[in-house]
Amino acid sequence: MQNKPVLVFLCIFLIILLAGCDTTTNENTDNNDTPPSRVPLNDTGTVLYTKTFAAGTSDPIVTNLLSPTQDTSAPGQDADLGNDVTQNNNIDGIYGFQFVKLDENGQALDDQFTIYANTPWSCVKDQVTGLIWEVKTDNGLRMGNYTYTWYQPDSTLNGGYAGEPGSTELCGSHLASCDTESYINAVNSLNNGKGLCGLNNWRLPLREELRSIIHYGTTSGPAIDTNFFPNASASDTWTSQTSFYNTNDGTEAWEIHFDIGRSESHKKSSDRVVVRLVHNP
Repeated sequence: MQNKPVLVFLCIFLIILLAGCDTTTNENTDNNDTPPSRVPLNDTGTVLYTKTFAAGTSDPIVTNLLSPTQDTSAPGQDADLGNDVTQNNNIDGIYGFQFVKLDENGQALDDQFTIYANTPWSCVKDQVTGLIWEVKTDNGLRMGNYTYTWYQPDSTLNGGYAGEPGSTELCGSHLASCDTESYINAVNSLNNGKGLCGLNNWRLPLREELRSIIHYGTTSGPAIDTNFFPNASASDTWTSQTSFYNTNDGTEAWEIHFDIGRSESHKKSSDRVVVRLVHNP
């Protein structure tokens, strides 16, 4: 009985030690899901209200209301909340998005109202998240509809499977191998190593980063503000993250559909998918 306090202390110490040494793993989580920096997300751009069921039917009525009007029968909807309501002036981005057009040197254009045909810009800075995005072109290396296989040789980033280099014809023969790693290296090597917009540390975006520029309020075309992102594709777009949703072998990666913003898992080596690079300051 004299050693009881010591035993209690040892038990408590052991419990604390074990709690801090949890070695449980989960094969169904993304291996590289931690962003390099924590950034806020944009609002959705959703300005549509879902009404209550119409009398005598089971079909919801969806009405496009461009000014917020409280629906008392279904309160608290997305269309009543966020920047797409409080900053809905569309000057620097539709429905609350806040973008800045950057020239090839990374400087803000003097005329932010110019159209791409008159003064092409190379990048867009998101004022909400701080991320800088590649703007696609209508020809050349960065053409918007070129596709790539997913390839990441770094074993600490590829979820256990690197993917495969892609055929050169997928990207207009601008690369010897049309895969994501080759494209990233090519963009970072532009302008004698200065890269794009004066930045040479471009990468594939994380899933939530890519989702942050999705315009969920659009009703047609690519789900993105094309006033700032010209030459955008409505096709699937790769993220940097390996997916274990369908398989446990790391052979798939997440992508975002830029038609309506949904996310799916695609084969790294066989699926050919569009790419849009990001840079976080």
